[in-house]
Amino acid sequence: MRTGMWVPAILAALAVVELSGCARTQLMTNEGRRDGRVYGDYGITGNSNQSRIEGGSLLRKLSIIGSNNQVVVDDDVSMAKIEIVGSNNDIELPYGLNPYFAQIGRNNVVRNRPAPWTTGPGRLSTETTRTTTTVEIDEDGNVSTSTTPPVRTTPPPAREPAPAPAEPTDPDKLP
Repeated sequence: MRTGMWVPAILAALAVVELSGCARTQLMTNEGRRDGRVYGDYGITGNSNQSRIEGGSLLRKLSIIGSNNQVVVDDDVSMAKIEIVGSNNDIELPYGLNPYFAQIGRNNVVRNRPAPWTTGPGRLSTETTRTTTTVEIDEDGNVSTSTTPPVRTTPPPAREPAPAPAEPTDPDKLP
């Protein structure tokens, strides 16, 4: 095959990848870092990566293939779906963002930060519910799925300030 024949083949392959459901923004490395806004789909492939998705991002899907990745999603981000193939991945979402979550693997954590108005003394507490679907494939190739019932998580209680000192009641002890 002539060298000039490869160019159309490569362009056609790139067009197929672009039009398929593959993630458009990708982090493909081990122990890498990416911070910024993301639009469309975002894929992380590799192990021990860190990523921060900045506010204003519009995601359809966050896909992770690998283990020990950490993702922090800022406030003011929309996201419809999280898919993980791997284990020990940690994703921190803002309060109120509850995308569909599917995983193949174990010990993946998707958690919501508490609402800003619930932290600090005298603030309200909130609960977040999440349903997780897990797909497991054993050594024989048998596939099993399990869905956990909604789990309620409550942020840790806020620390109350120390009480004010009591006022003296004996008039002789007043300053």
